Amino acid sequence: MKDRKTDLTVESDDVQVRYYGDVAVVMGHWTYTLKGTGPDVVSHSRWTSIWTRDAGGWKRHVFQNTT
Repeated sequence: MKDRKTDLTVESDDVQVRYYGDVAVVMGHWTYTLKGTGPDVVSHSRWTSIWTRDAGGWKRHVFQNTT
């Protein structure tokens, strides 16, 4: 899969980070574009990720994506 060709691009925007002590809630928007032989297919989703910080650094625990 390392060298697999893909016609999908993903762009992220509207990224917001909120800190609650050693917990961070990160939210954003993705735009997916699939290029093929016909017109591009574009879709969108919003996502949320929950991170915690400890002595080893930041670790992601939860990820949710909604189209």
